[in-house]
Parts: sequence; structure tokens; C-alpha cells
Amino acid sequence: MKSKKCSTPYCRNDRGKHRTICYKCMMKKYKENHPLEYAFNNLRSNAKRRGKEFNLTIEEFRKFCEENDYIKLKGKTKNSLSIDRDKDEKGYASDNIKAIPLTDNVKKQRNIEREIRKFGGIIEDIPF
Repeated sequence: MKSKKCSTPYCRNDRGKHRTICYKCMMKKYKENHPLEYAFNNLRSNAKRRGKEFNLTIEEFRKFCEENDYIKLKGKTKNSLSIDRDKDEKGYASDNIKAIPLTDNVKKQRNIEREIRKFGGIIEDIPF
């Protein structure tokens, strides 16, 4: 009987049907080989999950990344870059996104949440 485990060293996950490696290892390999496409797909799926409009093409995202060196500088540390939308209601479009440090984006989000609590949860009346 053949093993149903991933063939990646030290991985103990079950492999996919008709595959030699598991989905997690497959996505890790894709992220290493195609960082720009992975970041674009991740941004698009997060926008969809959060109900935000997404009108950005892969070419526009590639240009944005080259101008800001986004792929190299993105991450989870406080000085790494994050994508911010100028106008929250507009969604993700080439003329509405900018790269800012993650700490600034977190501060902006906290200020928005503070304003929501201040006005009793009424989002429509909050000036952005």
C-alpha cells in the first residue's frame, strides 16, 4: 500500500489525490517561485473575503510593486510595507492604493475603530 503522506522532507500532512505533495507545501513552493502573483492573489482573496471592491489588474499591481519595492519590503514586522487605500469606500484600484509602513496602517485602523465607538457604532456618519 502506498503512503498517503507528502513527499516533502519533514512534512507529515496527507498529500492530495494524484499528487506527491500536500496543498500546504504546494502553496509554499508557489509562493517562493511566484512571489508577485502570490501577493496579488492573496490581496484579491482578502478583499473578496472582506467585501471590498477589487479593480486592480496584475499589470497595475506589478507596476505598483516595482515603484515601491513592495514584494521585498512586505511582511509582518512593524517597518514592513502594507497596502493602504486612500478612500476606503473606493476599494482596491491603481489610483487608490499606496504602500505605507505596517505601524501606520495599524494606527489608522485603530483611529477608525475609536471613531466608531465614539459615535455609537454608526459608520455612515464618520468622516474618513
